[in-house]
Amino acid sequence: MMYCTGGVRCERASAYLLSKLAPEGGGRDQVFQLAGGIHNYLKTVGPEDGYFNGKNFVFDKRRFEPMHDHKVLGRCHNCEEPHDDYDTGAECRCKECRLLLLLCATCRQKDWPVSKSGSIEELLCGGDSCLQKNTTR
Repeated sequence: MMYCTGGVRCERASAYLLSKLAPEGGGRDQVFQLAGGIHNYLKTVGPEDGYFNGKNFVFDKRRFEPMHDHKVLGRCHNCEEPHDDYDTGAECRCKECRLLLLLCATCRQKDWPVSKSGSIEELLCGGDSCLQKNTTR
């Protein structure tokens, strides 16, 4: 399942999925779009009453849509405690693929090296390719 806010990325992603799932026109019944995206859905149904749980990540300084149900579904990348706030200090990214990582306030207090750009870049996301690159060095 994939969801997004209803903008350009949504349109491009659904067109891509349709091209992969339904190149000959079949399989179109497997791709659904919410009119106006998840933002409009939450606005219409309400964050507490619908089927959407957690926060909807967005690619700007807000990091998540302001309308959400306050359920914490994420986990700290380091200690795995429930955590879903990207904005508790320096930005944390996988040192190989640059994936944005969740790191709780307790784990942020560790002495992580911080880059010139102000981000913590010593962690690995756990993806197979990132782990493999670091074990072969």
